[in-house]
Amino acid sequence: MSHGHDARKNAPNEVTEMWKEIHQEEQQKGEARKASNLVILRASTLPFQYRNGGDIVLIRNKAYPAIDFWPTRNKWRVGDRNMLGDAQALIDFLKRRAMR
Repeated sequence: MSHGHDARKNAPNEVTEMWKEIHQEEQQKGEARKASNLVILRASTLPFQYRNGGDIVLIRNKAYPAIDFWPTRNKWRVGDRNMLGDAQALIDFLKRRAMR
């Protein structure tokens, strides 16, 4: 009877395999979001710098507050506020702020 137990021990765990697949899908979605967001940012007039191969985008300008943008997650940080949205939402946020 121990043969069945040993076979299960060496067989890939279905749950582990499922989580690996989910993780890979999330990475692919993140890379697609990053590519799309970087296209939008490059087309804008915002001054920005890449860090970590574009995984973090820093926006530093006297006209704007300091912003850290994570294009793979559609998330940015302004001061101590975390915001959700893609690059276009970030640009729209800055435009609304400039109109005040």
